[in-house]
Amino acid sequence: MRSSKASVTKHSRDDNVYEDSKPPAKRSRDTPGPALLNEDALFLVMEFLPPRDLFHTTFTCKALRDKVTTQVVVRSALIHGGHTKQICTTLDKLMSDKAIHVPSPLRLLRLINGKRCEICVAKKVNLVRPSLGVFACKDCMDNGDLTKVWDTTWDRYQQNKDAHDAIFNHPRLSTNRNWTKHNMWSDHRSDKAGELIGPLITFDDVDQMVSHAHGGIDDYIQNVLCAPPDEDYVEFNETYAHTIERAARVIMEREVKKEARRKVTNQRIIDSRMNRIGKMIAKLAAMLDESFRDAALKRTNIAYNIVTPCMRFNLPFVHNLMEPYIIIPGNIRKHILKEIADEINSKLRLIEEKHLWTLDFLSENDPFEAALKQHFSKTALASYDNLFDNTRYVSPYSGYTVNRFERGLADDKFFKFLKKDQLLDALAHLRVKDLSFLLLPDENAVQRDPLEKKLAKNIWFSNLDKDASDDGRYSRAFASSQISFREATLALKAYSLWLMNKKNNDLRRLNFARHNAFESSSALPFLASKDFYGLYKHQDSAYDSLPH
Repeated sequence: MRSSKASVTKHSRDDNVYEDSKPPAKRSRDTPGPALLNEDALFLVMEFLPPRDLFHTTFTCKALRDKVTTQVVVRSALIHGGHTKQICTTLDKLMSDKAIHVPSPLRLLRLINGKRCEICVAKKVNLVRPSLGVFACKDCMDNGDLTKVWDTTWDRYQQNKDAHDAIFNHPRLSTNRNWTKHNMWSDHRSDKAGELIGPLITFDDVDQMVSHAHGGIDDYIQNVLCAPPDEDYVEFNETYAHTIERAARVIMEREVKKEARRKVTNQRIIDSRMNRIGKMIAKLAAMLDESFRDAALKRTNIAYNIVTPCMRFNLPFVHNLMEPYIIIPGNIRKHILKEIADEINSKLRLIEEKHLWTLDFLSENDPFEAALKQHFSKTALASYDNLFDNTRYVSPYSGYTVNRFERGLADDKFFKFLKKDQLLDALAHLRVKDLSFLLLPDENAVQRDPLEKKLAKNIWFSNLDKDASDDGRYSRAFASSQISFREATLALKAYSLWLMNKKNNDLRRLNFARHNAFESSSALPFLASKDFYGLYKHQDSAYDSLPH
């Protein structure tokens, strides 16, 4: 079984591992290869290759391996972004502090293309460790011997605190600090190519640096640890600094082009789906009766969204039937379309079968039914379009029930009333049971003050017996609402004069009181009893509770 530490070798500080050695590569054949190409052209081509392609190209032969430089690797990593850019950013901080061994171009290339832990070669890893500069998984960090904890609560720290603080604050010491504990690189290690990896200063070096009496920390790093000279860090740091702005610009341009391609692709998908939806509606129209075909399929196009329908049918029950197939037109089948057409035909034919157009079921002797017949006989029942003209969709995200329509409820409940011959309930349902318009004179209904319309609506619903199920409840509500509306109108005029005579300079408060008397249903009991003082006091407390 392969050892979990097979890819990393430990070294003492006396080992001579800084010689210019390169990892083994496949022996090239004695045939003309890439080395015969123009070196400048080859250098430029390799610089613009993605990191993964650069990796495969480099390890093709020794000739290409020799062409790889730190500059080529860093530029490729930064320009193509992603994890490679994050790895270079992490290494740049460590290299700026000169806290790790300088990685060769080939090791740098392996780091930016790394996918697995370089210690156990088993776990997947995407980024280098920020304090170590190596590819190590969490298991190796927690359970292995990669790091050791140096605790500042130890007695040896307290005995020589100044010297230890100087070491722990030195820029070339890289640790992962957690309160009093420093997680430090345990030993000097090298990878399989014989190249030193990880931080310069290890756990054992701390005590040796404290006892080093020949020049301090820097002298120990240079002479004892034989750290790389400062010039070895320059190439990486300068390349990173010169390329980072250019890389950001290139990445932004690439994202803009990617977004443009995405929009083109999405638009192509939208056009394809809209074309399929159009064909589906055309096939459905051919199956519907000509008399109500246009009214049944009347719709409004909205902004396209992949999870919501791109159009709304004016009739609620048609919208509910078609919504799943408007979102995903590919789910429609011939038998499904035939079932939808049959249901639409069966429901809309009820209007003609029940003679809803003629209004013969309304009596001329009943004042309410006579007024209702007069209203609907003018234009409301002239055609299917006029009958359902007040239908208006309300978004399911506006606080209402899903697929609720604010007015003109030509939904399943409307057709249930038709099937049960409850024609009066069906007409009332089309207006959401709001028949308050019958309380207003017809000749000035359009120019009527909106406040009076609101007053009529409040009075109508206050007199409508919601618990009753007989048709007579509408007649009773109409009779009592007519009386209440006349009395409330006179009371409001008197209340307006009472407000004008009231000694109050707060015009906003007085204006609120007048409007609230029309709009609030809670004002009706005060108007009925003509308790103007109680009404004003009630409105005054409501006004004070409003944000100003």
